[in-house]
Amino acid sequence: MVTHLMQGRVSRKEAPMWKKISNKAVLFFVFVMILLPEISLAFNDETRCQMLKDAISLCPRNLKAHLTAHFQTVHQGIHFADRNKQARDSIRVDDIKLSYDRIVAGLRQGKDNDFDTNHRFGLLACFVAETISPSNFKTTTSLVPKKVVYDGYHKVAKVDVNVSHLIVKYRKPYSHSRNRQVTDYLYNVALNQIVDHWISAWQAGGKAPGLLVARGTNISHASQVILLKGGG
Repeated sequence: MVTHLMQGRVSRKEAPMWKKISNKAVLFFVFVMILLPEISLAFNDETRCQMLKDAISLCPRNLKAHLTAHFQTVHQGIHFADRNKQARDSIRVDDIKLSYDRIVAGLRQGKDNDFDTNHRFGLLACFVAETISPSNFKTTTSLVPKKVVYDGYHKVAKVDVNVSHLIVKYRKPYSHSRNRQVTDYLYNVALNQIVDHWISAWQAGGKAPGLLVARGTNISHASQVILLKGGG
């Protein structure tokens, strides 16, 4: 529409100049898109995959067995933010509480194996991670730290209150940080928070979690991080 209006205002002699400018603009846009890496969330898809595996491995025995059995469905849920690039800005505290409540309701109603119940486990993990994740910045590099440590189970009594606390404590002060030490730290925080929310929802749904993983248990990613960096 803008081009059409402009053509009505310029003379025939001026038209070729507009065409040249337009062509240059298109070429510049293509050039920029080629040079710039994909704009992604700090916890990109590769990072999210590892975070999901880590979270499941730190879950108590019964919950771990359940999530492992429904891994593909849970996996789809945690990648919600990769399918929706505006996810970070659109996720609200109410959305997180709703996902949590629907997991609890599904478990109480005996819908343990339903797609929606297990997909919500992944969505909840995604939403919690994005509450803690630094803001968007350009990266195609996996942000998996060399080591993560489990800080033990902490019951989430009120999801909305806990999430609001996470926003104040982590997102606001670190929202524009690109420091690798910071992203490693936030990965660890997000991982532990996901496990806390999962166990709390599982128990609230009337399920016995099974034997808890010992506090201080750590997971090493040293070899994976080296491989992701191309050998060095």
